Amino acid sequence: MASKMSFGVELEFFICAKTKGSGLTPTPKGFESHPGGPLMLPADMLNQGVAIEELERQISALLKKDPRPIVKPPSVFFRNPVWEPLTAYQQWGVKNDVSLSFKAMQMSRQLGTYDLAWFGIEIVSPALFAGDAAYRQVRKAGLHIHVGQGRDWMPMSKLRQVAALLYAADPILVQSHPPHRQSNDYFPSVRLYSAVSLGRTHNEVKDDRDAGSEDSLPSGSFPGLIGRARKLMGYGLKLTGSRAEEPPKTKARQPFPPRPTTGVYQLEQRFFEDRIRAPDLDDRLRFEEYKPVPMLDAVVQILTTAKRNTLGRLMQTNGRGTYNFQQLQWDDKKTVEFRQPAATVDAAQVLAQVRIAVRLCEFAAEASEQELLRIILDCEHGENNPEWYDVYDLFMDLDLRPEALVVQAVLNDSLTDEVRKEYWRSRGM
Repeated sequence: MASKMSFGVELEFFICAKTKGSGLTPTPKGFESHPGGPLMLPADMLNQGVAIEELERQISALLKKDPRPIVKPPSVFFRNPVWEPLTAYQQWGVKNDVSLSFKAMQMSRQLGTYDLAWFGIEIVSPALFAGDAAYRQVRKAGLHIHVGQGRDWMPMSKLRQVAALLYAADPILVQSHPPHRQSNDYFPSVRLYSAVSLGRTHNEVKDDRDAGSEDSLPSGSFPGLIGRARKLMGYGLKLTGSRAEEPPKTKARQPFPPRPTTGVYQLEQRFFEDRIRAPDLDDRLRFEEYKPVPMLDAVVQILTTAKRNTLGRLMQTNGRGTYNFQQLQWDDKKTVEFRQPAATVDAAQVLAQVRIAVRLCEFAAEASEQELLRIILDCEHGENNPEWYDVYDLFMDLDLRPEALVVQAVLNDSLTDEVRKEYWRSRGM
């Protein structure tokens, strides 16, 4: 029986707060058409700490009667080395988001009033086992998404397959995000700027501080498997046409937009130069001459990595990348972090992104070599030929059609209440 995936979400956003009894509230510029109001705080207590306490109180009241899909009684966590890393994730929490603080101060000054202010906030979920009860709780919440296996380490046999799929699919998955999330200082692309993309091998980034991981390697030779997979799946024949010419795929894709004609990612000098300053890299590399190593070569490195810590270093960018494996180098962190989804408190958007993240990890972890390589090879060709294979094809392959429709509506600015209701219906919610 497959191990159950777990996940957690981090919702980052600005919130406007007002003190009670201070008169009429001016509508902040740019929010004239929005029906919501500010968070109400006690008189003379307009500060971030009080705002955080009030949000925590409201969240606790909202979820009071809900099941708690992973959280155990406090006695389970006390002095228990297995559960202790999850001690801080037993319930929904609210904290200051430092990355939003400066902008929040600027926005507050623009209000021109002493009794109204903006704060940068992050809401962090408990660790939740993937399932209907957890998804219903996330729907009530509303983004960073963490996926793991609860208290357990994800076995290396599964973890390297998750890393390989996310690395291969990075240029495809970026199509599901708005333009402002396609190139961002907070999550450089692992496909373009990770250590393995710059030519580092697992032998070169080995780290002996790899407690708790497994040394077992997959059987067989992955370069050979990739070559055999091309022949086995008729990959050479596929390249002569497009999926749009295949009747089953055409029918399934009818509600979706035409496939793109160009890729989204472009190499950017600032990300490249930040990355090569790392001590483990050759700073003689020049941007004008740089090309990421061929994707399949990088995938072979990932799939033949024995150590968890080594895998984290192979996938490491300057900072935390689109798919962050750095936390796996720490003994108390057991999740893969999805950092690219846009900040939102819209429940349909949040849940769609959570299901996408969980499903990507579930599929990769449990896929046979043949199933995994089929998707990787599709992504390889789709990277340079998006008119042949795009993110909607990928979502359909992973049984994520309802989520694909939400993604499309968000990108088209057409996410209506009817679209949301249809999404809940399609997922039995």
